[in-house]
Amino acid sequence: MNKMQQHFSKCENLSEEQFIKIHETHAFSFFVGKERGCYAFEFRGHFKPRRTLSSGLIHINTFPSAKGGNFLRMTLMQKDYIEYFSILCQDLVDFTEGMEDAQNAYEQMLQRIKKWTKFFKHRDLLNEKQIMGLIGELLFLKDYMLPMYGEVKAFESWVGSEKTRKDFSVETEWFEVKAITAGNQTVKISSIEQLDSETVGKLVVFHLEKMSQEFSGITINQLVTDIHNSLSIVGQDLLGDKLLEYEFSFNPEYDKYTYELKQCNQYTVTEKFPKLMRKNLPIAISKAQYEINLSDIEPFKN
Repeated sequence: MNKMQQHFSKCENLSEEQFIKIHETHAFSFFVGKERGCYAFEFRGHFKPRRTLSSGLIHINTFPSAKGGNFLRMTLMQKDYIEYFSILCQDLVDFTEGMEDAQNAYEQMLQRIKKWTKFFKHRDLLNEKQIMGLIGELLFLKDYMLPMYGEVKAFESWVGSEKTRKDFSVETEWFEVKAITAGNQTVKISSIEQLDSETVGKLVVFHLEKMSQEFSGITINQLVTDIHNSLSIVGQDLLGDKLLEYEFSFNPEYDKYTYELKQCNQYTVTEKFPKLMRKNLPIAISKAQYEINLSDIEPFKN
């Protein structure tokens, strides 16, 4: 349970329209409470309000205070999303730290809310193959690209949503990331371009075993949350932009897909690595998919 969730947990016994202040030392006033039985978050201050748009899961409203000033209130319409709603609320508190002008803080928060609410829209769920694939890329981003290259360069290098390009390419390095079910003996290459290069690169294979939902393993919701919390404000924005390319949005249904990382192997893709290259294919072949036996590429393992 994150810090903001702990604040919301204190609202369980509050009466309707009763709110508690959550940050005594912040320059601005933030409150949590309940509205019509739903969790709500408020920013209170002297600012000139403007029209706001609600998402399907978060109702956004601005109204005047009886004591002067205005309230900006976000109300979560489905309790199942409280963990992810808490991340948004904490982000707004952290983002406005150090600001002094309430109008500027209000305007900046509206922009962030607009971006964040994209992750609270009802979308078609990713299928399990897509979930595993995104988990693999996120794990590689977290464990290798961010520590090695920093936030901006790591996100600029991540183009995995474009299926005909390498997942990551930066400077003289490129990486194709795959996530397969533990025990599988093959890895699928879904386009010619994924391994086609005159430059030496890496094939990174994550072996994931699906576990019960009660297992304390990897879920895509938690992985996104952990990475988000480790980033600067700039990095969080870059992460959000990338996830939208994958059509990812927070959904409790994803918590049913829990995995244990059994192993991760890297293979150096040289000229001798078994792969299809467009220059060697007949002109008539425009697309191709193929599978590689992992046992046959053991000599290329790092």
